[in-house]
Amino acid sequence: MNKLASSIAGLILLLAACKPHSNLRQRVAAQLHQELPPGSTPQRALQVLDSARVEHSGYLPDAGRIITANFGESYEFLLISSSVYVTLYFDEHNLLARIKVEEIATGP
Repeated sequence: MNKLASSIAGLILLLAACKPHSNLRQRVAAQLHQELPPGSTPQRALQVLDSARVEHSGYLPDAGRIITANFGESYEFLLISSSVYVTLYFDEHNLLARIKVEEIATGP
């Protein structure tokens, strides 16, 4: 096999090994801001997460009044992948104050 054909074959294998980067972070942020306006209760937030079948921590009043959630993998390339994580912050009245949506990469 000549050098060009070998390079093309290597490129094809490389592309086949990766999952294209999605816009999952943007979609999650838009969905949560639409379904959970400021002032939403932890119970409402849990209903939204449960209906979407999202893995979450439940409401953690003693750990800073938060709910954490993992929306799953958004990107994979060889040994590197990223997932979308959400933290919902509640105020002293247990009402939603802020939504933080992050895409966190892991790998070597």
